[in-house]
Amino acid sequence: MDSLCKAIPVPFKKESKEISMTRHKLYTFLEVADHAAVYKQERSQELAMRKAVEETKKLQEQRQELKEIQQQKAISAKEKVGLTKDWKLERIYMTPEVKAITDLVAYVSMCPGSTIVRKNTLRFINLLNALKIKFEVKDISSDRKAKEWLLQNSKAENKRLTPQLFKGGRYLAQWEEIRDTHEQGCLVEFLLSGRLPSVSSY
Repeated sequence: MDSLCKAIPVPFKKESKEISMTRHKLYTFLEVADHAAVYKQERSQELAMRKAVEETKKLQEQRQELKEIQQQKAISAKEKVGLTKDWKLERIYMTPEVKAITDLVAYVSMCPGSTIVRKNTLRFINLLNALKIKFEVKDISSDRKAKEWLLQNSKAENKRLTPQLFKGGRYLAQWEEIRDTHEQGCLVEFLLSGRLPSVSSY
Protein backbone atom coordinates (compact mmCIF):
# COMPACT_ATOMS: atom_id res chain seq x y z
CA MET A 1 0.00 0.00 0.00
CA ASP A 2 2.84 2.41 0.79
CA SER A 3 4.27 2.05 -2.70
CA LEU A 4 0.86 2.72 -4.23
CA CYS A 5 0.32 5.76 -2.04
CA LYS A 6 3.65 7.18 -3.19
CA ALA A 7 2.51 6.77 -6.79
CA ILE A 8 -0.56 8.93 -6.15
CA PRO A 9 0.26 12.61 -6.71
CA VAL A 10 -0.22 14.89 -3.77
CA PRO A 11 -3.36 17.04 -3.93
CA PHE A 12 -3.11 20.43 -5.53
CA LYS A 13 -4.45 23.52 -3.81
CA LYS A 14 -6.90 24.21 -6.63
CA GLU A 15 -7.84 20.59 -7.23
CA SER A 16 -11.33 20.03 -8.60
CA LYS A 17 -13.99 18.38 -6.46
CA GLU A 18 -14.22 15.35 -8.75
CA ILE A 19 -10.49 14.72 -8.56
CA SER A 20 -10.59 15.12 -4.77
CA MET A 21 -13.41 12.58 -4.50
CA THR A 22 -11.58 10.15 -6.75
CA ARG A 23 -8.46 10.53 -4.66
CA HIS A 24 -10.47 9.86 -1.48
CA LYS A 25 -12.07 6.74 -2.99
CA LEU A 26 -8.66 5.46 -4.03
CA TYR A 27 -7.24 5.96 -0.55
CA THR A 28 -10.27 4.20 0.94
CA PHE A 29 -9.91 1.29 -1.49
CA LEU A 30 -6.24 0.86 -0.69
CA GLU A 31 -6.91 1.01 3.04
CA VAL A 32 -9.69 -1.63 2.79
CA ALA A 33 -7.47 -3.82 0.62
CA ASP A 34 -4.69 -3.55 3.17
CA HIS A 35 -7.03 -4.52 6.04
CA ALA A 36 -8.37 -7.41 3.96
CA ALA A 37 -4.85 -8.73 3.38
CA VAL A 38 -4.04 -8.55 7.08
CA TYR A 39 -7.32 -10.28 7.97
CA LYS A 40 -6.68 -12.98 5.40
CA GLN A 41 -3.25 -13.63 6.83
CA GLU A 42 -4.53 -13.77 10.41
CA ARG A 43 -7.38 -16.03 9.37
CA SER A 44 -4.96 -18.36 7.62
CA GLN A 45 -2.78 -18.55 10.75
CA GLU A 46 -5.81 -19.24 12.93
CA LEU A 47 -6.99 -22.06 10.67
CA ALA A 48 -3.50 -23.55 10.62
CA MET A 49 -3.37 -23.45 14.42
CA ARG A 50 -6.80 -25.09 14.74
CA LYS A 51 -5.75 -27.81 12.35
CA ALA A 52 -2.58 -28.46 14.34
CA VAL A 53 -4.57 -28.66 17.60
CA GLU A 54 -7.10 -31.05 16.06
CA GLU A 55 -4.35 -33.26 14.65
CA THR A 56 -2.61 -33.34 18.04
CA LYS A 57 -5.86 -34.24 19.80
CA LYS A 58 -6.59 -36.94 17.24
CA LEU A 59 -3.11 -38.39 17.69
CA GLN A 60 -3.53 -38.46 21.48
CA GLU A 61 -6.89 -40.23 21.13
CA GLN A 62 -5.33 -42.81 18.82
CA ARG A 63 -2.52 -43.41 21.31
CA GLN A 64 -5.04 -43.81 24.14
CA GLU A 65 -7.12 -46.26 22.11
CA LEU A 66 -4.00 -48.26 21.29
CA LYS A 67 -3.01 -48.31 24.97
CA GLU A 68 -6.48 -49.52 26.00
CA ILE A 69 -6.41 -52.23 23.34
CA GLN A 70 -3.02 -53.42 24.58
CA GLN A 71 -4.23 -53.42 28.19
CA GLN A 72 -7.35 -55.35 27.22
CA LYS A 73 -5.25 -57.91 25.35
CA ALA A 74 -3.04 -58.32 28.41
CA ILE A 75 -6.07 -58.78 30.68
CA SER A 76 -7.60 -61.26 28.23
CA ALA A 77 -4.36 -63.21 28.14
CA LYS A 78 -4.32 -63.45 31.93
CA GLU A 79 -7.98 -64.46 32.06
CA LYS A 80 -7.34 -67.28 29.60
CA VAL A 81 -4.96 -68.88 32.07
CA GLY A 82 -7.20 -68.14 35.05
CA LEU A 83 -5.47 -64.97 36.28
CA THR A 84 -7.20 -61.77 37.34
CA LYS A 85 -6.05 -58.31 38.37
CA ASP A 86 -5.22 -59.60 41.88
CA TRP A 87 -3.85 -62.91 40.65
CA LYS A 88 -0.78 -62.86 42.90
CA LEU A 89 -2.80 -62.73 46.11
CA GLU A 90 -5.48 -65.05 44.79
CA ARG A 91 -2.95 -67.63 43.64
CA ILE A 92 -1.57 -67.85 47.17
CA TYR A 93 -4.56 -67.21 49.38
CA MET A 94 -7.81 -67.80 47.47
CA THR A 95 -7.84 -71.50 48.26
CA PRO A 96 -10.49 -73.77 49.79
CA GLU A 97 -8.70 -73.33 53.13
CA VAL A 98 -9.15 -69.56 53.01
CA LYS A 99 -12.81 -69.90 52.13
CA ALA A 100 -13.21 -72.29 55.08
CA ILE A 101 -12.05 -69.65 57.58
CA THR A 102 -15.19 -68.47 59.37
CA ASP A 103 -16.45 -67.01 62.66
CA LEU A 104 -13.64 -64.47 62.97
CA VAL A 105 -14.31 -61.37 65.06
CA ALA A 106 -11.81 -58.53 65.35
CA TYR A 107 -12.04 -56.34 68.44
CA VAL A 108 -10.54 -52.94 67.67
CA SER A 109 -10.60 -49.37 68.93
CA MET A 110 -11.28 -46.78 66.28
CA CYS A 111 -10.43 -43.97 68.73
CA PRO A 112 -7.31 -45.19 70.54
CA GLY A 113 -5.18 -42.91 72.65
CA SER A 114 -2.01 -44.20 71.00
CA THR A 115 -0.75 -43.57 67.49
CA ILE A 116 0.93 -46.98 67.47
CA VAL A 117 -2.37 -48.72 68.28
CA ARG A 118 -4.10 -46.78 65.49
CA LYS A 119 -1.44 -47.80 62.95
CA ASN A 120 -1.49 -51.43 64.09
CA THR A 121 -5.28 -51.50 63.79
CA LEU A 122 -5.14 -50.25 60.20
CA ARG A 123 -2.40 -52.76 59.33
CA PHE A 124 -4.40 -55.56 60.93
CA ILE A 125 -7.61 -54.75 59.01
CA ASN A 126 -5.78 -54.14 55.73
CA LEU A 127 -3.95 -57.46 56.01
CA LEU A 128 -7.11 -59.50 56.48
CA ASN A 129 -8.87 -57.61 53.69
CA ALA A 130 -5.94 -58.12 51.32
CA LEU A 131 -6.00 -61.86 52.02
CA LYS A 132 -9.76 -61.97 51.28
CA ILE A 133 -10.45 -63.29 54.77
CA LYS A 134 -13.95 -62.58 56.05
CA PHE A 135 -14.27 -61.21 59.56
CA GLU A 136 -16.53 -59.08 61.74
CA VAL A 137 -15.31 -55.88 63.37
CA LYS A 138 -16.40 -54.71 66.81
CA ASP A 139 -15.33 -51.27 67.99
CA ILE A 140 -14.86 -51.22 71.75
CA SER A 141 -14.51 -47.43 71.75
CA SER A 142 -18.20 -47.06 70.85
CA ASP A 143 -19.65 -50.41 71.98
CA ARG A 144 -19.64 -50.80 75.78
CA LYS A 145 -20.93 -54.38 75.71
CA ALA A 146 -18.20 -55.38 73.26
CA LYS A 147 -15.57 -53.84 75.54
CA GLU A 148 -16.93 -55.67 78.60
CA TRP A 149 -17.03 -58.96 76.69
CA LEU A 150 -13.44 -58.46 75.53
CA LEU A 151 -12.16 -57.81 79.06
CA GLN A 152 -13.93 -60.94 80.32
CA ASN A 153 -12.85 -63.34 77.56
CA SER A 154 -9.46 -62.13 76.34
CA LYS A 155 -6.45 -64.31 77.14
CA ALA A 156 -3.96 -61.62 76.17
CA GLU A 157 -1.44 -60.30 78.69
CA ASN A 158 -2.85 -56.81 78.20
CA LYS A 159 -6.58 -57.34 77.76
CA ARG A 160 -7.19 -53.69 76.92
CA LEU A 161 -4.68 -53.60 74.05
CA THR A 162 -6.25 -53.87 70.60
CA PRO A 163 -6.56 -55.18 67.98
CA GLN A 164 -7.44 -58.70 69.13
CA LEU A 165 -8.78 -61.56 67.03
CA PHE A 166 -11.29 -64.18 68.14
CA LYS A 167 -12.63 -67.29 66.41
CA GLY A 168 -15.96 -68.71 67.50
CA GLY A 169 -15.78 -66.74 70.75
CA ARG A 170 -12.28 -68.03 71.55
CA TYR A 171 -9.25 -65.76 71.77
CA LEU A 172 -6.66 -66.24 69.01
CA ALA A 173 -4.06 -63.49 68.99
CA GLN A 174 -3.15 -59.81 68.99
CA TRP A 175 -1.60 -57.87 66.09
CA GLU A 176 2.03 -58.80 66.79
CA GLU A 177 1.21 -62.51 66.75
CA ILE A 178 -0.87 -62.13 63.57
CA ARG A 179 1.97 -60.24 61.88
CA ASP A 180 4.64 -62.76 62.90
CA THR A 181 2.48 -65.70 61.80
CA HIS A 182 1.86 -64.04 58.45
CA GLU A 183 5.60 -63.48 57.94
CA GLN A 184 6.15 -67.18 58.60
CA GLY A 185 3.59 -68.03 55.91
CA CYS A 186 1.38 -69.87 58.42
CA LEU A 187 -1.46 -67.41 58.88
CA VAL A 188 -4.09 -69.41 56.99
CA GLU A 189 -3.19 -72.57 58.89
CA PHE A 190 -3.32 -70.65 62.17
CA LEU A 191 -6.74 -69.14 61.45
CA LEU A 192 -8.08 -72.58 60.55
CA SER A 193 -6.63 -74.50 63.50
CA GLY A 194 -6.53 -71.73 66.08
CA ARG A 195 -3.04 -72.82 67.17
CA LEU A 196 0.05 -70.64 66.80
CA PRO A 197 2.89 -72.25 64.81
CA SER A 198 5.76 -73.69 66.80
CA VAL A 199 9.29 -72.34 66.73
CA SER A 200 10.25 -75.09 64.28
CA SER A 201 8.03 -73.42 61.66
CA TYR A 202 10.62 -70.65 61.11
